[in-house]
Amino acid sequence: MEWYEELDFDENPLEVNPFEIDVDAIGYEEEIEDLLYFVESGNIVIIEGPSGSGKTLLLSKVVDEYKGKGRIIYIDGNKFNKRLDISDVLISNQSYVNKVLSKKPKGMILLVDNVESLNKVAYEQIQYYFDQDYLKSVVFATKNIKDVGFPQSILDRAGNRIIKLNAPDESLAADIVWDRLHKDLLSKDQLEKLFVISDKNMESFFKNTEKVLMYMVDNELQTIDLKTITKIIGRKPDDEEVIEEDPYICSECGTKLEKVGDYYRCPNCDLYCPVCGILIEGTEEYCPNCGVKFEYEDDNEEE
Repeated sequence: MEWYEELDFDENPLEVNPFEIDVDAIGYEEEIEDLLYFVESGNIVIIEGPSGSGKTLLLSKVVDEYKGKGRIIYIDGNKFNKRLDISDVLISNQSYVNKVLSKKPKGMILLVDNVESLNKVAYEQIQYYFDQDYLKSVVFATKNIKDVGFPQSILDRAGNRIIKLNAPDESLAADIVWDRLHKDLLSKDQLEKLFVISDKNMESFFKNTEKVLMYMVDNELQTIDLKTITKIIGRKPDDEEVIEEDPYICSECGTKLEKVGDYYRCPNCDLYCPVCGILIEGTEEYCPNCGVKFEYEDDNEEE
């Protein structure tokens, strides 16, 4: 049974890909309202923001809005080569009869994520099909408009329909995870500090929160303290105010921690895999993370 099933979730609430899970877009309500209005009105729109700012989340909400109507096409630029043919994409998203007749649809909505990977020809095709009404609306998502080779004609058609997103701060990041969990497993203060320890990166924050919850499930804990959280993550926070104690020193026995894999562990207090550093119970024959076989002394300590 998966850790999240132990907590009565049907699916992983900390799934990073917004297309894989139905979640509320906490903190993005206004941006989503604007985006859906622009799309329905028939426009070219650009979403700009750094990694983890919610660009793909916004695109997923457009997909949700038009799901089942046969009008939406989503493209991740990172998964296509630079010879992406928009004409082929349009035809492939049609009924069998129209595919045979090579008929292109009218009034489609095209969402292009990670547009940095597209070339000039792809932009020219998109502009042509937009002007000919094959594409009703187009939404581009990028980290930085200046790093994209948008033709001036595309920028002119977008005009001021540019939705700019900022990376979440500690408060918003904690609210997003808190809302997904719907349980008092971690306090908002702990989540904020965990976000800082995760270098304020949303993907790392989700993964580290998952590590902490897995540890709580494995050890049947109802609550957890911040010292244990930092030990599980095995990271020294950039913000020294997050933890008053030196995270390189064991808070229990004062021994200097050893770097094992991606973690810092106490050789006296912790029981861990000597190869990858993951915490273990001491009864496993093999490491559940890296698969190494354990050999125990009579006193049940690892060699």
